[in-house]
Amino acid sequence: TVAVAAGAAHSVALRNDGTVFVWGNNEYGQTNVPPGLSQVVRIAAGNYHTLALKADGSVVAWGLNNHGQTSHPPGLGNVVEVAAGYAPSEALTSDGTVVAWGGGYANQLAIHSGLATPVAIRSLYLYSVALASDGALFAWGDNAEGQLNPPSGLSNLVAVATGEAHVVAIRSDNTVGPLKATATARVVYGFVVEVNLTSAGRGYEEPPLVLIAGGGGSGATAVAAVGASMPKKILEILRVPPAD
Repeated sequence: TVAVAAGAAHSVALRNDGTVFVWGNNEYGQTNVPPGLSQVVRIAAGNYHTLALKADGSVVAWGLNNHGQTSHPPGLGNVVEVAAGYAPSEALTSDGTVVAWGGGYANQLAIHSGLATPVAIRSLYLYSVALASDGALFAWGDNAEGQLNPPSGLSNLVAVATGEAHVVAIRSDNTVGPLKATATARVVYGFVVEVNLTSAGRGYEEPPLVLIAGGGGSGATAVAAVGASMPKKILEILRVPPAD
């Protein structure tokens, strides 16, 4: 397995041979992989739909389509990344364009007007984020919990993860923000867990879990953000592809 993604009640795995395996709830056909699907290089899971990006830059989608989230725009091609939220689907093309379709709750289809040269995208529930080639973070959609408001001065990012209503990121020097290292940490599923979220997003009475591969402080290599209401669900990590 080279990649995994999780929806509201289904999970997706991308195998080394470019085939996809999906399991879990299938109420809307989200686990019914289209026959013959192969040469997949990226996957994404919305609440009840699934996206697969093929090596030729085309997108295949299946599952719930009540808002058109599995009906991508005609002619969509040259895609290098896909993302899926509650009802929208998104694709990043090789020329740096972000294309969105499906449900537009909370203006989630209205791509950030200042976004330029994006290199990675992530969509979750009612908001989306993108990393630009210069390490800047852009976000759009629902902002009820401040998840679209990164801390002042946050820059030089190389990875970002989204929880239900909070965002964490890794800077180019492998430090994690906007977190403070805790005096003690415990290991969950092989990740070091930091639980002191200081600024971006909801002020939980019990802070949401933040999973950090490689340890906290200056040794972080990847992050995943988990909502306080579902502490055992590790969400997909979005990471900027390494430079050629």
